[in-house]
Amino acid sequence: MTTVAQDQRALGSAAVKALRGLLDADPAEPAEPWIVPTRLVVRASSRPGA
Repeated sequence: MTTVAQDQRALGSAAVKALRGLLDADPAEPAEPWIVPTRLVVRASSRPGA
C-alpha cells in the first residue's frame, strides 16, 4: 500500500500559524496557503513484479 507521509509537527505548526494569521488578518484579505512537505512512501505491494 502506497501512502503519503506528512511531518506531524510541521502540520501542527502550520495549523497554528494559519489560525494566528486568520485572527490577526483583515477579513477582506484572502488567506495565504500553507504548504507542508510530504513524501511518497511506496511499499512492496505497489512495486512492479510484486
